[in-house]
Amino acid sequence: MKTYTYPIFAKTIYRFANFPITFFLFLYVIITAVESFQKIYFVIPLIVNIIIIYYLNRYYFRSYKVTPFKIEIDNKKISCSDFYLSNKKVDLNWLEITEIKGGIFAGSQTSPIYLISEPQKITIKINHHLKNYNEFLTMVLQNIEQKLYDELLSTMKNYAELKNAALRKEKKEK
Repeated sequence: MKTYTYPIFAKTIYRFANFPITFFLFLYVIITAVESFQKIYFVIPLIVNIIIIYYLNRYYFRSYKVTPFKIEIDNKKISCSDFYLSNKKVDLNWLEITEIKGGIFAGSQTSPIYLISEPQKITIKINHHLKNYNEFLTMVLQNIEQKLYDELLSTMKNYAELKNAALRKEKKEK
């Protein structure tokens, strides 16, 4: 069984970055709320900051539910644990994974990968800062069903072709 974890810096950012940002935005909300009694145009930054606080924390709280910070893989299953504010442990057999999206499978090197199991209604989010990320992807691709592997491979080829076509078009325009 192989274990994958995040470096301490990445783990800290994924878990706690919203706290200081929310704190400073909340201070700004208080200041703009007080100023809005004197000058009405301070209502606009007040509303914008409240919206930013809402969506930032909504993103983080949703991410807490699906991001494990300890992942163990063997040839039969993937076990995920160390979720933020939760003691849950998720075990997925490789055959239960029905979809993998995001990351390199969506044409982006830096976006997270989502392992989705429709029968269990489970989504697991894996960020690219995972230690030995490429080795992790190799293990996932080796163990998933052949049909899903073929779909991912064709999707990656399509994204590569689109990217190459865009680069050729850009070169012609220069």
